[in-house]
Amino acid sequence: MKRSDQKKSVWITGGGSGLGAAMALEHASLGAKVAVSGRRAEKLAETVAEIERRGGTGLAAPCDVSQEAQVESAANLVVREFGSMDVVVANAAFPVKAAVEALQADEFKRQLDINVIGAFLTAKHALPEPRQSTRRGIAERRVR
Repeated sequence: MKRSDQKKSVWITGGGSGLGAAMALEHASLGAKVAVSGRRAEKLAETVAEIERRGGTGLAAPCDVSQEAQVESAANLVVREFGSMDVVVANAAFPVKAAVEALQADEFKRQLDINVIGAFLTAKHALPEPRQSTRRGIAERRVR
């Protein structure tokens, strides 16, 4: 994000820790209002507190990206609180640290639910808003 884009609002799933929290802090340092989502409310609160400590505007929008109603609710909260959603980062992920032969089916299903279905649900409920924005930040490729 460029410094000239200071009025943007950004929604980052998986924003409570790791890469998501780092992206949230970076976008906030450039002047964006930043909403973070994830399952762990305490981690989201820590990220928002750090954004605000540095003088930015943050919002926690808790959700489990594998649950459509929660994703829809979080997306609506971001738009309601910030007035727009210009950039969406579907960052939530669930790693499985096991060899394939040691992996249980429910662990693999959870990984698919978060990493694939979660990204789809985030896009489904977030993209209508930035597509309407004149300040949008969408990286998309249409499937034909």
